[in-house]
Amino acid sequence: MGDKKIEILDKCGEPLSRDIVGVETHFTDGWTKKKAALEEWTYKFNRDYYSVLTFRGSELITIETIWKR
Repeated sequence: MGDKKIEILDKCGEPLSRDIVGVETHFTDGWTKKKAALEEWTYKFNRDYYSVLTFRGSELITIETIWKR
């Protein structure tokens, strides 16, 4: 985690979709509040699953695997 969007684009290419899913307020240094968009990028690397990468601003914060049924 912690990669920037530009790094992910370089490694993985364009996602299937990009969706803004919300806005989050967080503390950058314990005192300073900052608002950042939450954005999900969806990739399909093989036929069995999707990977959903969630970014806060430009920073990757989670990766979720969604298996196809």
